Amino acid sequence: MSNKSETIGTAEAASILGWSRTKVKIEAQNERLPIAGKLPGDTGAYLFNRSAIEYIAAQHDGSTSIVDLVGAPTAADQ
Repeated sequence: MSNKSETIGTAEAASILGWSRTKVKIEAQNERLPIAGKLPGDTGAYLFNRSAIEYIAAQHDGSTSIVDLVGAPTAADQ
């Protein structure tokens, strides 16, 4: 079993993806990056599943849209 925590914060997700924390937050807010949860309050931190973020990082080569990897929200999602 891995000693890495399965739930990670924005800073660690940003590091894995090679993005800024701001980009991770924007992608999560716009539902283009899957979140595992969010801490309470308007400014509560986003939480991410490490394996999902590592998968996206491995698949994302810079030319593929993140929406293509995780799917665009549908009308049913909204």
